[in-house]
Amino acid sequence: MKLSNPDISVEDGTLSINNIQKTNEGYYLCEAVNGIGSGLSAVILISVQGISRLIVLHLVISIAFYTTFCNIFLAPPQFEIKLRNQTARRGEPAVLQCEAQGEKPIGILWNMNNKRLDTKSDPRYTIREEILANGVLSDLSIKRTERSDSALFTCVATNAFGSDDTSINMIVQGWFI
Repeated sequence: MKLSNPDISVEDGTLSINNIQKTNEGYYLCEAVNGIGSGLSAVILISVQGISRLIVLHLVISIAFYTTFCNIFLAPPQFEIKLRNQTARRGEPAVLQCEAQGEKPIGILWNMNNKRLDTKSDPRYTIREEILANGVLSDLSIKRTERSDSALFTCVATNAFGSDDTSINMIVQGWFI
């Protein structure tokens, strides 16, 4: 298995992390497949308490007559686009969308100017989520845009393996008095 980080290697079902750092913390998924049936999997949590030079994990999954090879992946949600602009006309509706790909379940939170968006405090906002084959699509609808909606909206996706975010710079156009 080829990994982008030279300090991390996987060989014959063994995950090795040299010069382990806090950034290596998280959930790792080990999947064993032999081509018959659905296969087996296990999730491992790596927590770095102090400074260590090397960590080696070896996970063996076996059942009678079931020979397996184990691959280990880091599987956090991921957004293809990190930042984009969107415009809306004042007084009209707008829909902001974000699509996260990754292992389900994926939870979505929306922030407005780095503060959690509370749909209960402003009924103009509604959030809808659709589960997709490879992730989740979230829509933030604004019934009637106002000047205060010109803001940076951030969609944060989280699952058992980590989190990622994408931002939408919303620009409301029109006459303001």
